[in-house]
Amino acid sequence: MPHHGQLDRRLFLRAVGMTGVALGAGSTLLTACSNTPQAELADDSGAVPAADSGTRTLQVSVASDLPSYDPYALGGNSYPLIRNMYESLIEYDHNGKPVPVLASSYTVAPDQASVKVSLRQGVTFHNGQPLTAQAIVDNYATVADPKVGGLLTKIASDAAKVEAVDDHTVLFTLKGPRATQLITDILQSVPIGYPGNRANVATTGIGTGPFKQGPRIPGQNWSLVRNDNYWGTPVKVAGINFRIVSEPTAAITALQSHQLDLTSGTPYSGIPQLRGTFRRINNPIAAGTLVMYLNAKRPPFDRQDVRQAFHRAIDRDTVVRNALFGEAKTKVLPWPETSPAYDPDAAHDWGYDPDRARAGFAAAGVTALPDPILTPSNLPQLKSTAEIVQASLASIGVQVNVQSVTIADFLQQLTNGTNGIYVSTTGNENKYPTMLMKVPFFATSANPYFPGGTPPAEYVSAVEAANAAVTDAEQQAAFKNLNKTLLQLSSFITVASHPGLYYYAPNVHGPDTNIDAEPYYGNVFFSA
Repeated sequence: MPHHGQLDRRLFLRAVGMTGVALGAGSTLLTACSNTPQAELADDSGAVPAADSGTRTLQVSVASDLPSYDPYALGGNSYPLIRNMYESLIEYDHNGKPVPVLASSYTVAPDQASVKVSLRQGVTFHNGQPLTAQAIVDNYATVADPKVGGLLTKIASDAAKVEAVDDHTVLFTLKGPRATQLITDILQSVPIGYPGNRANVATTGIGTGPFKQGPRIPGQNWSLVRNDNYWGTPVKVAGINFRIVSEPTAAITALQSHQLDLTSGTPYSGIPQLRGTFRRINNPIAAGTLVMYLNAKRPPFDRQDVRQAFHRAIDRDTVVRNALFGEAKTKVLPWPETSPAYDPDAAHDWGYDPDRARAGFAAAGVTALPDPILTPSNLPQLKSTAEIVQASLASIGVQVNVQSVTIADFLQQLTNGTNGIYVSTTGNENKYPTMLMKVPFFATSANPYFPGGTPPAEYVSAVEAANAAVTDAEQQAAFKNLNKTLLQLSSFITVASHPGLYYYAPNVHGPDTNIDAEPYYGNVFFSA
């Protein structure tokens, strides 16, 4: 049957916001407090805007400067911009249900091979130009170029053709029948910018969102101001000022001293200081998973049995308790419980098992790993994770070093595959499962961790089968096989959930994140 997506925009704005996690300093290998932790400060559902809320500017910390106004730049330093200046055809609410945004409705064809999107009328870009079907076509055509679209090129790659039926209708023809969730992911993934501004996105942004471009002082701050011509619910603050605070502990101090209203990328070590006094954004479907990557191009990880032994040496419970301050859940596979790939039984044989890990390394004759466990210096909880794994390996007679490098150096080595072991974070796991395989380190081609860029054939075929699965029965069989293959391969190892932490002042209400963990401030207001 056709799938119809029609929900009230106002209901959506009450339920959810729009869409690398950058967190801050914290000591390593800390023991969790034995006292009962203080509860998070609940939101005040009865709060109303103060009389001066519309004249006030939300003060938000960010760890680094905005690189550009490009809606397709998916780095963490662009996240505060993307879903506040730009919008996509649909979004997901906190239950993972698709909700039309720039679309007024969409209909998936009975054969699951196309989707027709009706656009919301009366929407204009920040320059006053109307949103048209051709603007949607132009955005998806731009994203199709990997030199411009980056990761979005792969995410939207199941769309074979995007065409304007008329000024207010867009037809997406897919490369074949696809599951409905994969189709809605394609509609959600691309933020829509004004096509005529493409050449200027380094310095100028033009979207349809609740905020538009404001003043900027490079290296100090950048800002967004209220879009008074916004098509949706009027914004209740004058704007947002993003202050660059590279030291996370300084951001916590600024929040506590009322110089900031909200901190983004709060370090996990800051939780005890902020819990119970400040509120925290909580979107249960927001992306964020802590992972370890083992490079099959670098011995001894060119051997699957060694990768499997390493996998079984990871003490996830200690990682969650000590590195993540109990604010996460252990995971052996990346999928949340809402995912069609979720299968708790698949992971039973892959938990912490030092005896099997010791036996595996011994059988391979491995007593030391030549490459260090590499972590970025701006994410100390990842270094803590690496040190926990280092200690677990040492306890079974395998030595390895831990090395923390600058985020720039880390990203260069991560993307080029020049080291053997990485601790990192990933997203996309809360979408249709094969969307995770669009991330380069999970990809079936041009993968930096396999010789020739191609993982083993059984993994490639498992991903392809899962991507083409449509019916529930097809998906169940395909994801069972994919999970088995992921665990056997043990090149990308899931450790725990890794939610981004945003804390905000008690007189601030309505900040949110979307499924991609991108913050949304269109519903924010100040109470008295």
